[in-house]
Amino acid sequence: MQTKIWTRADEIKKMSSWKRQSRPTEEKESYKWIESYHMTQKVTQESPEKTFFNVADREGDMYDLFLEPTKKNIPNLFFIVRSCMNRMVAEKEGKLREAINNSKEIGKIYFEHKRGNKKRLVKQGVKVKKNNVR
Repeated sequence: MQTKIWTRADEIKKMSSWKRQSRPTEEKESYKWIESYHMTQKVTQESPEKTFFNVADREGDMYDLFLEPTKKNIPNLFFIVRSCMNRMVAEKEGKLREAINNSKEIGKIYFEHKRGNKKRLVKQGVKVKKNNVR
């Protein structure tokens, strides 16, 4: 398991969002998802008999992260990304959301969502789509 704690530098806080986004990937805050994937790669080599999943939230929905598995095929390593963008997919479904909508639901998760003084119970279906990127 890996933990990284950081604080945004003052000079970055002062940058416009366009300027922050136009920096090289290695200088962006979102690079942490690629670093996490690299750390998981190292762990998989130590335990090739186990299956590993690297999990990212919507910040991890980035093209550079999706390229990582194409650089080195590790059969016991998968990643799960909560999607943010409706990207094109390599299969005939066209776009990601359509491909997922055509996939079988594998379960449901329930959680409480709080916003201000309001609370609500959320029931969310979980669907997956394996993309064989090589």
